[in-house]
Amino acid sequence: MQKIVFFSCVFLMLLGGLFSNCIAQQVQFRNEQGYTITIKHGDQISLFYNGYLGQKQFSNVDFLYGTDSSIFVGNSYNGLNEKAADYLLIRGLQQKEILFKDIIAFRRISLARKTIKSTLNIMAYTGFALALSDISANEKLNYGQSLLYSLAGGIGISLIMNLALPENPKYKMNEGWQVQTINK
Repeated sequence: MQKIVFFSCVFLMLLGGLFSNCIAQQVQFRNEQGYTITIKHGDQISLFYNGYLGQKQFSNVDFLYGTDSSIFVGNSYNGLNEKAADYLLIRGLQQKEILFKDIIAFRRISLARKTIKSTLNIMAYTGFALALSDISANEKLNYGQSLLYSLAGGIGISLIMNLALPENPKYKMNEGWQVQTINK
């Protein structure tokens, strides 16, 4: 009995791996100079595109997969909470299809970039909190002064991080970028 369960688990894992390889297609952006940007499952993509009624829309979401004429982006939340998954599905936040022809500008935000930005943010805020603690202890700042210093520091750190590692779309499609889906 244990052998049957073991082999059925192995079979299901292999079948799941084959199925995920069929869906997990990558999208490649290529310009006229031969520079390519490959977006794979797990990357975040920042898009500026023509929406449903022709209006311009901005989206900064996870890349799910690509087809021959579109990409699917959205929330890759696969949690055990069915109510949360249903809420995201009802609100249209689970996934969205964007046609290649509707993309105006894009930027790939890799997992490493998100990790570096989060780590730098945590380090900067922790360092600022320690520095503010030292300043307020030595100079006897009152509550209002501490509040103003912390507000200015938080805004300053956020601005510096967004200037150093921006997430707005960088590459414009009218500059010669072409999109294609690749199977890997």
